[in-house]
Amino acid sequence: RIRENSGDAIGTTYSKPFDNIDGFDLGSVDITSDRLRYGNIGFSFSQLRVAGIREAANGVLTGNLFDARMDAVRLSFAPRRSGVSSRFGYGAQINYVGFSVRDRSRSRFGLDLGADYTWKSALFTVNLRNLSTNRGDADALPITGELRGEWSPYSLLHLGGGLTWREDGSSDFQIGAEYELFEFLSIMGGYQDASRQWTAGGVVRYNNIALEYGLAAHRELDFTHTVSLGVKF
Repeated sequence: RIRENSGDAIGTTYSKPFDNIDGFDLGSVDITSDRLRYGNIGFSFSQLRVAGIREAANGVLTGNLFDARMDAVRLSFAPRRSGVSSRFGYGAQINYVGFSVRDRSRSRFGLDLGADYTWKSALFTVNLRNLSTNRGDADALPITGELRGEWSPYSLLHLGGGLTWREDGSSDFQIGAEYELFEFLSIMGGYQDASRQWTAGGVVRYNNIALEYGLAAHRELDFTHTVSLGVKF
C-alpha cells in the first residue's frame, strides 16, 4: 500500500502463486492501535511455509521430500506527535524471526529504527533495519537502509517510491501509484526492482472495512495472488 491510516486497525493477508505450486503459502496478521497515552503500538505475525521440497545431493534428486518454514513476530512503538514536532515522527520495532528447515531450526532477534517527516501533501521516511548482535553469523540478515517518499498531487492520486540499500553494497528500488476511481474503489500499480516484478491490484472500501486484491508477475513463480482484509476501529 502507499498510504497508511492512523487509528486502531486489524488486517490479515494471504498470498499464493497463480501456478499449480502446492505447499507454498504466505500469511500475516497485523494489529495497530493509537489508544495509548504516549504513542502508537503495533503487533504483527507472518508465516511463510514451503512443503514438499525435493531433496538433492550433488545435483541429483534423492526422491526425499522435506518442509521449510519461517515465522516472524514484530512489536513496534512510536511516540505520539504533538506541538511543534507534529510533522516529525520516529519509532522502533523489535523483530523475532524463526527458521525451520527439515529437522533444523534457528532464530534471530533484530531491531528496526525509523523516522518520517510530513511536508504539505508529501511524506518522507527513513528506516534502518536488521540491527542485531549476531553480525558475525554467516546467516545473519544484512543491515538494510530504506529511503521512501509519498506524495499526493491531488486528493484522488497518490504516488510512492523508495530506495533500499544493504551493507553488502546491493540496492534496489520500488515505485507505485494509487488512483481513487470512486469513494469506495481504488486501483493500484507498481514495480519492484529486487524481484523484477510488476504489480497491480485494487481495493474496495465499505465504512471501516477494506478488501484488497493484488497480482504480481514474478520472474520465477509466475503470477502471484494476494488478498488482504482490513478493519479500522
